[in-house]
Amino acid sequence: MTIPHSLISVMACMAVLPLHAEIRLEKEALDLRPEPLQDEIRTSVSFSNAGNSSVKVTRVKPLCDCTDASLKGGKKEYAPGEKGEIELTMRLGAFTGKIEKFVEVRTSDGKTQKLALRVDIPELMKVQPKALQWTVGQKPKVQEFTIDIDPKVALKLTDVSLVGSDFDYEPVTVAPGRKYRVVVTPKSTAKGAFNTLWIKTDSKDPRYAKRSFFLSVNPPRK
Repeated sequence: MTIPHSLISVMACMAVLPLHAEIRLEKEALDLRPEPLQDEIRTSVSFSNAGNSSVKVTRVKPLCDCTDASLKGGKKEYAPGEKGEIELTMRLGAFTGKIEKFVEVRTSDGKTQKLALRVDIPELMKVQPKALQWTVGQKPKVQEFTIDIDPKVALKLTDVSLVGSDFDYEPVTVAPGRKYRVVVTPKSTAKGAFNTLWIKTDSKDPRYAKRSFFLSVNPPRK
């Protein structure tokens, strides 16, 4: 029997086709938005071996202590075309706003990929600005923080305290459980100063139980 020349060519190419493995993540980034007051996120990402030889996943390592990651079922070796899944748990702790954390996936061929976890955590208590500043020699004018609280939680401001003694401050209730102000005045601007203002609420959630903000009298800019 005569084998067609074209078939011989295909067989020859297959014979010399180099073996390689390639773990391909279904997504390189996960965009996550938890519910208000949610304390952790559980999710997963699929992957497949897109190569033509088996590969072993040697390590799945979160780059933050807030995250756990593991291979579903503990399976580490994957044949060509085989799929797997990485299970993820992120503890939100005191995080608020937008954060980004990473997980490294390393395989037996020495390759490393990164999976990004992009989380947008609802801010139920917004304080503006984040710091108050004055300039040495400037008139010690009054400035203030404004505290706006989402009606879903209606937090009460329970305490305001100062670490330091260079500023006078007064908490003001605008709308109970909804809006507060903290009025601050430096006692003097004759020299530099740096104090920390703490506010506490009745929340049991660490994200909203207490916050710190900076007060400073700074040298003039040159």
